[in-house]
Amino acid sequence: MDSVERISWFRPSCLPGVELLSAADDTHAWAVFHERYEACALVRVRGSVSGRYRGRTLDFQRPGLSLLEPGETHTTTLLTGGVDFHTLCVSPHTFQRAAEEQGLAGQVHFRLAQLEDGRLSAAIQGLAASIQAAGSPLEQQSWLVLCLQGMQGYAERTPRQPSPRLCGAAVRQAMDCLRDRYQEPVDLEELADLTGVGRFSLVHAFSAQVGLPPHAYQIRIRIERARVLLERGVPPTVVAAEVGFSDQSHFHRHFKNILHVTPGEYARSSSRIVTFP
Repeated sequence: MDSVERISWFRPSCLPGVELLSAADDTHAWAVFHERYEACALVRVRGSVSGRYRGRTLDFQRPGLSLLEPGETHTTTLLTGGVDFHTLCVSPHTFQRAAEEQGLAGQVHFRLAQLEDGRLSAAIQGLAASIQAAGSPLEQQSWLVLCLQGMQGYAERTPRQPSPRLCGAAVRQAMDCLRDRYQEPVDLEELADLTGVGRFSLVHAFSAQVGLPPHAYQIRIRIERARVLLERGVPPTVVAAEVGFSDQSHFHRHFKNILHVTPGEYARSSSRIVTFP
């Protein structure tokens, strides 16, 4: 079956100043004047793609990243085969505010326009997946922080790295909040206000100490509570709402990702030993 080109724009209400462009099998020759900070993650390149940016040629024959600034123009000069990509677009105000939280004063300029960075690419893809699946505000905001941290790591003046040790009490406060309110939507701004620590420092310290970003920690608490309810015979359709998932599909997806079986399969196996691959 021939592939079908798909281009979608997303403007998440919980991420003001942020827009996401996702494309599959794209064959367009783009000519764009950029008014925002952008990070484009090429996920799959079926042939090769080249473009001009700041008087230089950017060539991609495999997945990679490009970082683009306001006031610059990017044009596609060669495209053979379709391309899958996600482009994160952030308004200058939102990007500069995030930079200031990390100790970067003044306008941010990137050292590189083309790069390979698996961590940043994974963060952009994680944000795209969360937006497309209508993930919780905390999930989308946490992914955005990881994306912005990765982007600002390529600034001409690198941001300071927060010390996780200095944020230990804040992390414990955030963990307590997420455990106590696991059924409720809690956003990143609320956690930052509660702990008195900026969003970037909090996500950095939380991930370093807990091993998971805040949204993933909350999801695992919900899945553990769901597991107990399923063992007690509560129907999966009831459990989803009981532990705070907005709908059955979100519950099913996260449960399967973490425990490698569906909620229904787990419920049916509650009377015998359960093994997970």
